Amino acid sequence: MTTIGTVTGIAMLIVVLGAAASAQGNVEKRFDALASLELVVQDADPGDDVLPIDEAAVARVKQLSGVRAAAVLGEVNDDPPAVSTSNIPGLSSEAVESGDASIMYADSQALGLASAELLVGRGLTRFELDSSAPVAVIGARLAKTLKIERESIPAAIYLDRRHFVVSGIIARTSIHPELLSSLVIPTSTAAKYFGAAAVRSPNLMVISERTAMEQVSKLLPGYISPIHPDAVLVNVPPDANALRDQVSGDLQALLLALAAAGLVIGMVSIANATLASVAERTAEIGLRRAVGARRRDVAAQFLLESFLLGASGGVIGSILGLVAVIVLSEVQGWSAHLPLVAAFIAPLVGALTGLMAGFLPADRASRVDPALALVA
Repeated sequence: MTTIGTVTGIAMLIVVLGAAASAQGNVEKRFDALASLELVVQDADPGDDVLPIDEAAVARVKQLSGVRAAAVLGEVNDDPPAVSTSNIPGLSSEAVESGDASIMYADSQALGLASAELLVGRGLTRFELDSSAPVAVIGARLAKTLKIERESIPAAIYLDRRHFVVSGIIARTSIHPELLSSLVIPTSTAAKYFGAAAVRSPNLMVISERTAMEQVSKLLPGYISPIHPDAVLVNVPPDANALRDQVSGDLQALLLALAAAGLVIGMVSIANATLASVAERTAEIGLRRAVGARRRDVAAQFLLESFLLGASGGVIGSILGLVAVIVLSEVQGWSAHLPLVAAFIAPLVGALTGLMAGFLPADRASRVDPALALVA
């Protein structure tokens, strides 16, 4: 029980270092999966006469090195019309009043780039975009409001009595949650029904390679509008690597603090045990002093005992820590990275902990009066 605090502290230290190294690759993969690779390009001043985001601009962007894909996604500028499941006034139907549902427009690749997962049906096609077809994909929240079930797809809806066919329902999206409450139609269809002015300020979604994101963000304005690059605004997602490093650092600091607390507990445990040993062995100390042992000899004896208690706790803690790292890595499916350097240094840390814990008991033992000790 004397060394349990040291064992715990050393074991936690080994586990923290080993688990952090073993989990690093897995953590990087998870952050990379969640990190956005999307650059959102907007018209810096939608009210001016410069229209930097058009089909020609999108084509130029797709040719830019480091760009995986690009697509247009925007919201109709005019007040959106009411959406209903019937075009006959007075007939019982589900409806969303004007302004309560967003009418968005997109090209055939936009939903895929927005990571939109369909509950049922399909997205927009290139043919529908070219023919300005009256088709729509709606978000799950809007579908619930309109009481459109997956079994009813394709379903008919009406935008101010204009007939549209719902070809799919968006179940979820990790990048653009506004799609879940929107009705998405082809860009050409939006221009046909609402006028060119309603689609004059689209957003351009650009998916780039992770390593090329910074460079691509700098080149995009010139590629989109060579004459007016200042008219282009590029929104860059936050750096996931910095967030990952910060979270990892904070967690490791917390665990290291817990390990340090364990070492302090171990130090106190060894000190208490050694003080109790001094009290129990008063007669032995007095006898040693009586036969010629010096004060420093008595102090050295108790320091050595504390040193050995700490060292043994460090060895046991190192072994338990390495075993814990192996087991944890196996359970989590990680590649185990054993902190062997720390494991070899840990017994020394435990020994130093024991040595520091032994100073007070050793000093107290060296001050025992041999005459009084033998009488007691």
